[in-house]
Amino acid sequence: MNKEAIAAAFRALGKTKAEISYQISNREDYHFEDGMLIIPDSEDAHFVRAMADMAAANLRFHDAELHRELKPQAADAREIYDALERTRGEILLAKRYAGA
Repeated sequence: MNKEAIAAAFRALGKTKAEISYQISNREDYHFEDGMLIIPDSEDAHFVRAMADMAAANLRFHDAELHRELKPQAADAREIYDALERTRGEILLAKRYAGA
């Protein structure tokens, strides 16, 4: 697996200069910490690329201020709202870049 190529694709798709850190983690998905994308370390190149692409979509299409403003109060509604926002970004990225 070429982690440098995956990182380059992440930066290009997400229009960011952020780096990727591969860490052993209890989390099953990506998260951002101190301006760095944290992805669970895996030898599965498809998994790592998918995490990087999802994070790039989030960086590119997510409006944090608007998201915070419209976020529901109820915990279960917030969870659904957050999942839909992630999905929205992934759809926008997929429509813009076939094969991404």
